[in-house]
Amino acid sequence: MKIDNNFKLNFNFLELEVIEMLDFKDYPILTLEKNKLGHYYVSYLVDYLENFENRIAIAISPERLANLKSGELSLHDAFQRAEDNSIYFLRYDMINGTLLETYLYPLQDFINPIPLDYRFQYLISERKPELDKKEFIATSKKKERILLDLYVKSQSLINNIKPWAIYKILNPVVEIIKKSLGIDARLLDKHFAFSNLRQSSLGISIEIDYEKSLFLDLPEYDKTNKIIDLFNAIKKEDFDELIKFSKDQSFIHSYSIILNNIIKNNAIFTAAMVNPLTNEIKESMINIEKAKSVKKIINENYDEIIDDIQIEGYFLEININKKEPSFSVYSQDEEYIIKGKIDINLIEKLTHDKINIGKDQYLFDVHVIYVTETKYKKYETKRFLMNYLPKSNINTSPNSV
Repeated sequence: MKIDNNFKLNFNFLELEVIEMLDFKDYPILTLEKNKLGHYYVSYLVDYLENFENRIAIAISPERLANLKSGELSLHDAFQRAEDNSIYFLRYDMINGTLLETYLYPLQDFINPIPLDYRFQYLISERKPELDKKEFIATSKKKERILLDLYVKSQSLINNIKPWAIYKILNPVVEIIKKSLGIDARLLDKHFAFSNLRQSSLGISIEIDYEKSLFLDLPEYDKTNKIIDLFNAIKKEDFDELIKFSKDQSFIHSYSIILNNIIKNNAIFTAAMVNPLTNEIKESMINIEKAKSVKKIINENYDEIIDDIQIEGYFLEININKKEPSFSVYSQDEEYIIKGKIDINLIEKLTHDKINIGKDQYLFDVHVIYVTETKYKKYETKRFLMNYLPKSNINTSPNSV
């Protein structure tokens, strides 16, 4: 590439730090770099001599970077259609890495040296994403909330966030936290918030409210940080300890969903939680090998997971004439329909009660059995209606709040 001194700058204002190696063959050919303001740059090696190397760089948005990594956008076209219509030519000292000269080319004067057929294969790194611990603690203190930061890395998430990352990773995590804190689904907005959503894989922070105290005691943190212990569990004894602490085993079911999808999507999952009062940070990372190992332990020791839940809602269907009487109810809390079988001891009560299908509100006691998915059998959820009580009876009860 011919250098034109008309485009040389009198000072080197770009202070870039390499954050990822995208292509390396003897030398770093293509790198992802970031300036002090957090803006991304892609830097390509044009040539090198004995004492210095010449590189070209462009600023790039997260969206275009995702397209570049996924192969939808070629590097040649990324430079040819630079977003800010300018190209940086940078000359570095090969010995100490110092930036010696900076040239700023307008797009119309840029002669693209990148071959049209240049391609690189972006591979998901096994390296754990760096957590800015100072910023993590500062954010938790500023918001006065416990922070749980989650990050899911997978080849299929490079270009955009896929539904499995939300429904099969994030939702089960929320379900585990809800259970550990005993949060009613209707009050979720009061206790929970989501922030710091990152694309190019899925990154998100969950903010958890806590009761203010004069002491460093933080019961909400003691309960929720068990989720990191869960993600770090590697043997049966670890799970047995968590079951002693928990009211039920349903967290194992939610965790199994997470593990299945880490395996299915060859993903890397990381989590970190901070205590805003003590600055304690607990971290975990699960890759496909660890997910397979832990899933094997669950399959061998917890083939059926029991949970007893209460649901507030309406009857949609009652069929007591079948060989196996069945029911369906609409859950107001979760806003979905739940179906299952009716416990034999409840048949007589259902026969005599006057039930207004779809009108009267009830509190339902449902016994749930989660059958763990293995190589030989599919995952299954069995639900049994054990009892129900009209909501009007609860509201008029002397003990009601």
